[in-house]
Amino acid sequence: LSRVLKAIDEIAQGRLPAPLLERERHTFSEIRQSLEKLYAELVSSTMAGKARVVAPREITNVLLIMQAEVPPIVGDDLRQYGPFKSGEIVSLPRRSAELMVKHGLARKIEVKV
Repeated sequence: LSRVLKAIDEIAQGRLPAPLLERERHTFSEIRQSLEKLYAELVSSTMAGKARVVAPREITNVLLIMQAEVPPIVGDDLRQYGPFKSGEIVSLPRRSAELMVKHGLARKIEVKV
């Protein structure tokens, strides 16, 4: 695995790693060509003004500092969060965060940008 990672690092820097077995040389050459093609497509679409800019997602999570030990919970997004320790800083979906604050289990952290 270490050998493969080193070879991929060389490819990322624009070099074909050496020494290589013939099978490795062929495989890494294909990887390099694929990366160069992808890069060229991205650059040409950007230069031609065809690249689509995606608007940043709305931040829906809230930062909290936990005021109590809380066992794992399931958020509105149906993902499991926790367990939480008192003093721990966590990011939870808005509704779950509001419930934590309402029940005195956490305090909201205001972030100003």
